[in-house]
Amino acid sequence: VSHVTSHDGFTTMFELGKGDLVKKIWGDPKLVFAVNGVNMTTDATFTYCFGVPFSVTVAQVLEGAAPFTVKYTVNGTAGEATGVGLNGVVYGPVTPAAGTYAFVVTEILDAQGRSALNPQNEYKASMVVLPAPVLTCKPDTIVMLSHPAFDLTGSTPTGGTYSGTGVAAGKFTASVAGVGDHTITYTYTDANGCTATCTFKITVRLDTSV
Repeated sequence: VSHVTSHDGFTTMFELGKGDLVKKIWGDPKLVFAVNGVNMTTDATFTYCFGVPFSVTVAQVLEGAAPFTVKYTVNGTAGEATGVGLNGVVYGPVTPAAGTYAFVVTEILDAQGRSALNPQNEYKASMVVLPAPVLTCKPDTIVMLSHPAFDLTGSTPTGGTYSGTGVAAGKFTASVAGVGDHTITYTYTDANGCTATCTFKITVRLDTSV
């Protein structure tokens, strides 16, 4: 054999002095995975707020012949994705409860029957799902149409924002909202950047209403 070249995930050998193709040998499958488009590195941690879905995909094919079978565990529970190629989904999308989810690829098999195990946990990552803030909205309120504008308070945790018909700069103006029921939304973002909302009702009545 005169030389060996490697490209496109396989190795090609040429016969000495002739340059004739003798054999094509696929290397052990080697992939690069990504979580929501961000490449996974060894023991990487990805943090999401509750309600944000995530998935694991194949970002690059370094060695091996597609399609692949990828075996994995999530918190010790085994799973398997078959027929996976470049940009193919291995796991997800899922929107799990708050907690930590350890994702480990245990084996990769390619279309040529070659297998790569993961003895050093090279393909391993943790997805941390943060809980959403727990909010309490102020009670429903009844006001008269002539009631002057007033500050909206009473929702917790404090520091959020109010929105809805008749709401501006944190105040509710009954004459702007008009007679009827109005749903007001309170939105709060915590120190982790996770956002939640709650709603309450303000009913505006004519002054002549009993």
